Amino acid sequence: MSRQDMMRKLLLSDIDAVAPVKDYKPVVVSNGRDAIDRAMTAVMRQYNCVPASKLEGIICTVICALAAEG
Repeated sequence: MSRQDMMRKLLLSDIDAVAPVKDYKPVVVSNGRDAIDRAMTAVMRQYNCVPASKLEGIICTVICALAAEG
């Protein structure tokens, strides 16, 4: 159940009529950090003049923009 659906269900029904939300375990995806590290390594290999502290923010912004398109 999405957060939006849960909020709608809570707001549009009596509080006693709402069924309890099932327990769930969050899923940890480690591929995200791996992609950032691989991209940083590749960019630093090509362009050695960019500081790593600034490069990480740029790479994260690009990855987020690409993920939003898909």
